[in-house]
Amino acid sequence: MSEHRILLARPHPFIATSMKSLLGKLGYAAMPLASLDELDNINATEVRGAVISTSITAAEPEENVLRAVHKLSRQLPVVIATLLDFELTRKKLEPAFSPLVPSPLFVPIAPDTRRHADLGKGHLFVVVHKNDLEDPSRAHLTGEILTAHFR
Repeated sequence: MSEHRILLARPHPFIATSMKSLLGKLGYAAMPLASLDELDNINATEVRGAVISTSITAAEPEENVLRAVHKLSRQLPVVIATLLDFELTRKKLEPAFSPLVPSPLFVPIAPDTRRHADLGKGHLFVVVHKNDLEDPSRAHLTGEILTAHFR
């Protein structure tokens, strides 16, 4: 397996296509998980990050997925993939993640995010909207930010 794997820890159809395609172009192997039990068989040193979807159709709440991902590493960079706007996503997840991550920080796909000092750290969550993946003018910026976060 590739040593540059990104876990799709709460896969949703748009992640399995758009996110997987972008990650592949960036040199990462996207690894969709059918269940969180699969994390027990993963070598943490091969994983560069995880993507958690906010899809309401997922079986596990986002905080349970984050808790499971943290069993691999509490410092693993995480991206939140969503169909919601940034503020709604932040307001939804901040209270859910606060017990798991002291002072969770959420950042959007924006030019200033490329230079954020906390990219690549476990308390920073990059929020990626579907449009950030599918709009060609935004996909390049999204790729730059993901590469910096998943170093």
